[in-house]
Amino acid sequence: MVMMMMMVMMMVMMVMMMMVVVMMMMMMMMMMMMMIMRSPLVVRGEEEEQEEEQEEEQEEEEEEERRSRRTRGGEEEQEEEERRRRRRRRKRRRRRGGGGEEEEEERRKRRSRRRRRRRRGGGGGEEEQEVSGFMHGVSSHVSCFLSSSSSSSSFFSSPFLFFLLLSSSSSSSSTCMLPVTSLVFKLHEVQFTSEEMRR
Repeated sequence: MVMMMMMVMMMVMMVMMMMVVVMMMMMMMMMMMMMIMRSPLVVRGEEEEQEEEQEEEQEEEEEEERRSRRTRGGEEEQEEEERRRRRRRRKRRRRRGGGGEEEEEERRKRRSRRRRRRRRGGGGGEEEQEVSGFMHGVSSHVSCFLSSSSSSSSFFSSPFLFFLLLSSSSSSSSTCMLPVTSLVFKLHEVQFTSEEMRR
C-alpha cells in the first residue's frame, strides 16, 4: 500500500513538473515575442508607417482644399457649362423632332380641342349632318351657278342685256360663292376633327 501511494505521488509530481515546464516555455515564448515587437527596427517601421499615413492625410486635405477653391472660383464656369449642356440638349430634342416641351404643348392643344368639341357636343352624328348639309349646299350653289351661266348664254345676243347680265351674274356669283366658302371652311373643320378623333 505504501509503495502504491508513493508511486501515485511520484506520478502526480511528474505531471505537475511537466505543467510547470510547459508554462515556463510559454512564458519564454511570450517574452521573446515581446522583445521582437519592441525591437528598434519594428518601432522604426511603425513610425514610418504612421508618418506616411499622416502625409497621405495631409495631401488629401490639401487636394480637397484646392478642389473647394477651384469650385468656389469656377462656379461661374460650371454654370456656363450647364447652360451650354442644356442648350445642346434642347437643340438635340428639336432636331429629333421636338422635345418634351413641344410634346406637352401639343398635348395641351389636343386636350383643349377635345374640350371644345365636348362643349360643342361634337360626335359622329353631327359630323354626318354637317357633311350632308355641305353636299346639299354645294348642289344648290352649283345649280345657282349653272342657272346664271345659262342666262348669260341666252342673253348674249344683245349688248345692253349682256352688260346687265354681267352685273347680275357677278352679283349672283358673289352671293353664291360666299356660302360656298363658308361650307368649304366647315368641311375643313370636319376633316380636321375626324383626323383628331382617329388619333
